[in-house]
Amino acid sequence: MAAWMSGDKLRKILHPGSGFNVPLAGKWALKFIVVGLIAGLGSIAFHYLCQLGIHFFLDLMAGYRPPQPMGENRLLPPSNTEFNRWILLLLPAVGGIVSGWLVYTAGGSGGREGPIAHIGACFGSYLTTKFKQIEKV
Repeated sequence: MAAWMSGDKLRKILHPGSGFNVPLAGKWALKFIVVGLIAGLGSIAFHYLCQLGIHFFLDLMAGYRPPQPMGENRLLPPSNTEFNRWILLLLPAVGGIVSGWLVYTAGGSGGREGPIAHIGACFGSYLTTKFKQIEKV
């Protein structure tokens, strides 16, 4: 059972003897939908920020244009920057140091999916704290 929904509230919604509590279930469903929408919007913003980072650091600084995954379009057109292998050698090293520091101090995860899941989880946690929906143990 989730910590943000008390046992009494869950029993009121799903208890077979008392019937199905439609207003209470609708209220919770609305909260779930809001968290899902905010997580989705956060993932879209995160995806665009990743595209901007790739364009700025790889394309404009090093002249390297990595191939896009199948079905994804570029946010910005490729630049005319000449390829510079020394900058391309240093960028991953600096990025590795920064990401290593982030993982060491702030947790962190790799790829796109981890931060997107964190966006949804943080917003859900914020809502439960704001509306005092946390079950006290």
